[in-house]
Amino acid sequence: MRRPPKICAILIAFVASLGAHTQSSDWKYLEDLPQGARISVASFQSLAPVECVFRHANEQTLRCDPVHRRHGRQFEFNRRSVWQVRLQRRENHNHHWGAIIGGSIGSIVGVAAPSENASAKDRVLTGMVLGGIGAVIGATADHDLPHVSVGPVIYEKPRE
Repeated sequence: MRRPPKICAILIAFVASLGAHTQSSDWKYLEDLPQGARISVASFQSLAPVECVFRHANEQTLRCDPVHRRHGRQFEFNRRSVWQVRLQRRENHNHHWGAIIGGSIGSIVGVAAPSENASAKDRVLTGMVLGGIGAVIGATADHDLPHVSVGPVIYEKPRE
């Protein structure tokens, strides 16, 4: 029986590693994280995970800036209270979905809104105009909404 070439074994190992999550119980991994990385911190200090931009970690604390400027303050987490840190991946297709949803709503309202005695041509024209306006509003409004997918776990507190 013929053995598969080494390249196949390497390819299989590579594909298998793509599904693996980076996970560490070593706090030093956070200390080496580059500034500006977008992370999510789950701790006993907050009810829900906090999304922030990584700034600094030392042996005792983890510091990060809020993702949205309106929060204003820097977050500081005590090492003992942090139980999980994840990398976050920002998806940049927000405005497309906003345009699709806004355009659809505008078109539906435009077709349904004209008076009873409006012709089909008037309804379609109104639907097209309101659909275009809805698409522009949707693309603009959705541009600021965060669409973040959950990334791999980069630190998890060891179970005691």
